[in-house]
Amino acid sequence: GALLLFGVLVPMVAYFQQTPAQSKDEKPEKAAKADSTKATVVAWNGKAEYVGDDICKGCHGEVGDKWQKTRHGQALTHAGLSKEARTCETCHGPGSEHANDDSHKKIYNPASLPAKDVVKRCQPCHASTVKPLEWAASGHGGNEVACSKCHDLHNPTKTAHLLKQESPTGCLSCHKKQNAEFRRNSHHPVLEGRLNCTDCHNPHTPMGIGKNLKATGENLCLKCHPNR
Repeated sequence: GALLLFGVLVPMVAYFQQTPAQSKDEKPEKAAKADSTKATVVAWNGKAEYVGDDICKGCHGEVGDKWQKTRHGQALTHAGLSKEARTCETCHGPGSEHANDDSHKKIYNPASLPAKDVVKRCQPCHASTVKPLEWAASGHGGNEVACSKCHDLHNPTKTAHLLKQESPTGCLSCHKKQNAEFRRNSHHPVLEGRLNCTDCHNPHTPMGIGKNLKATGENLCLKCHPNR
């Protein structure tokens, strides 16, 4: 019995210690670029120090001024927070090497990072609303949609939640099929403004089968159709 158990466990351990194979759909050059970017981030992050937003605004003054007017800026510049928790470096990481590097690349730049790494930067502050496991299982998370795809982090917006575009405009810019379906004779009155995507969907949770629904089955539909 012991020999049989040993014979089963050893191959299993060896299997899970293997490096995951590259996806068939992943282009080698794309994978190499992502790995290179990640390696660069790890290399500088251990040595960089916090310098404060005054140093950042020396080059990024316009961006800094706009950011301070956003909900992020207003919250993070609160007097009770430490320097590390209320500057550009909260999201971009310590900036000393970035400021002293002629190429100005040694910094966390969400535009050049994979979506999963962008999400990791946001979740520590937003864990109560964007729970890591739920996000990973959601349609957006599974398709590696970065937070910055929908949210504008640097510019003050007139929309709630720093959205680049309010729903349904923002949602339908990606969901072309649903955009067409709302023009059928029989459809939910989303384009008419009587119903919103977020009335039924939560973009951060996996409820439903790939639909990010706020509830499942009749529990959701009967809120609007109690007599059906």
